[in-house]
Amino acid sequence: MTYRPDIDGLRAIAVLSVMLFHLGFTFIPGGFVGVDIFFVISGYLISKIIYTETENKTFSITNFYVRRARRILPAHASVFVLSSVFAVWLLYPSELVSYAKSALASALFSANIYFFEAINYFSPSANEIPLLHLWSLGVEEQFYIVFPLIAILFAGRRIFSKVVAALLITSLIASIWMLTKDPSAAFYLLPFRAFEMLIGCYLSLPKKLPTNKNVYNISFIVGLACIFCSILFYKESMRFPGIAALLPSLGSAFVIFGGLDHNKLSKLLLGNKVLVFIGKISYSLYLIHWPVIVFGRRIFPLADFYIFSFSALAISLILAYLNYIFIEQRFRHAKLNLKPIKVLGIALSVICVMVFSSGFVIYKSGFQSTLDERTEKVLSYLQYDFKSAYLSRTCFLDPDQDPDDVDLSKCLPDGNGRKAILWGDSHAIQFYSGFKETLESRGYNLGVITASACPPIIGVDVAARPMCKKFNDTAFPLIAKEKPDILIMSASWNIEESNMDLLDNTLKEVNKLGIKKVILLGESPLYKQSVPILVADRLKTANNDMTASDELEKGFLDISETIMSKRFANRDDVEYISVMNVVCPDYKCPLTAPDEAPVHFDIAHLTESGARLFAKILTPLILD
Repeated sequence: MTYRPDIDGLRAIAVLSVMLFHLGFTFIPGGFVGVDIFFVISGYLISKIIYTETENKTFSITNFYVRRARRILPAHASVFVLSSVFAVWLLYPSELVSYAKSALASALFSANIYFFEAINYFSPSANEIPLLHLWSLGVEEQFYIVFPLIAILFAGRRIFSKVVAALLITSLIASIWMLTKDPSAAFYLLPFRAFEMLIGCYLSLPKKLPTNKNVYNISFIVGLACIFCSILFYKESMRFPGIAALLPSLGSAFVIFGGLDHNKLSKLLLGNKVLVFIGKISYSLYLIHWPVIVFGRRIFPLADFYIFSFSALAISLILAYLNYIFIEQRFRHAKLNLKPIKVLGIALSVICVMVFSSGFVIYKSGFQSTLDERTEKVLSYLQYDFKSAYLSRTCFLDPDQDPDDVDLSKCLPDGNGRKAILWGDSHAIQFYSGFKETLESRGYNLGVITASACPPIIGVDVAARPMCKKFNDTAFPLIAKEKPDILIMSASWNIEESNMDLLDNTLKEVNKLGIKKVILLGESPLYKQSVPILVADRLKTANNDMTASDELEKGFLDISETIMSKRFANRDDVEYISVMNVVCPDYKCPLTAPDEAPVHFDIAHLTESGARLFAKILTPLILD
């Protein structure tokens, strides 16, 4: 197959957009679509190879898998080794076990399935999961296993293009449907991502090409415009993949098609030396960049954003180049006088080493015996069982629960005395155990109506939580019927203007109910790292200062507080309480409660000890 430097240039755009997005540069909020560009490229190249070899009667499924093994496995294994060294050095035992589980899954080509099952709203921050990026490799590897088998059945027949088109449309429809049921499944799993690779496959099939050069130039320009529109204007909070994934995917297909005649435009913009170089090392660069970022932030948690970001970029580029030269190229192009079955045997042996080493770490519980008793107790909060305190699946709905299937009326206040209701998402239910003590001791019966990632805003649409609108439509009539003396609204607020307008409208509807006191709680503390880790780090260095400041996500918290206070403070229809100003004066937030337990069990959610601490501070302001 003829080498296409423009495709390497397209790979460079893909990997750079992902890296800059992962580093947190706000000018490319849609940088995550770089993965979708990779999917289209992979589908195009794999299908092109298979179809061409099938037509020439030279295709061998064994040789295909040998080439894939030589292309994928050496670089993957080298990054596995390097990442594991840093994981053993930097991670605490429970984190190391989680790392080993993800490493084991990646070795078995199932990282996407593992993260789909393991990650939920209360999982560690993505910034603390070193191998999270390998989910996309799992999707591609599964596609490489399945698609050649389909190609063997249909390649060389006229029906093949129709089969590819049918699979493409089926996968796209399934992705759109799954976004309404389980957005996480739509994001991580092959059946709902396959259409992106199948777009590349369909493009690679033989077809009569236009002779007009302008067609290729227009296709190239339109394709780049689609890609950069998605990179610059897409947001992580949108429904994705589904229909939204078509813009970067079709854009990539247009760019690849536009370069078929090797025109000057594609050579100039994508075939230049810089982009081609980055494109050639893009596989190693993708594998390496995320562990560099995660472990780098662990080593330098308080580093300046720009110094850290450009250092991480430079280190990633250097390591990727070395990996490309000494690992990728040597194994991919090595002239080994080995039969394909022996190469596959070696590949299987490498996989077994990765599996057994990961399994050993899991078996040893991450070498937990190396910790002192207090540190071990603090770190146990990383596996904190919040379900009882958070009334999980009864008064705090999980994403998979339909409000119609839950009797939320049972969550309303008991008795005939004064009543208060807590309404919101996890940032509301986190206060429940604390407010229950403090409010009930003052003669209030407390009820709670909450759902995961669903702010108390009528009409709000949350992409990752299809049931949110229905939840609030169910909750509001219950609140209206109960008409509590106090309504406390709390959430992790999306401060976009459209959401704030909806919150304003919700407050207008609430005030029509004649509720005596409506409390709006501002944003709660948000950390860069899980709080048990911050506490354990202090214990390790004998640092007795159990407050945090620089470890907070100050940028987000500042913006949120500015917008919320400007809009809702000093109003007659609602009492706005700045949680940050009250609990964390001068950005000094408590990391531990009086009983020495961590205040939070992750980067944002309170333990019962933390809830009691916050409630004691906030309750006098609520009742004032």
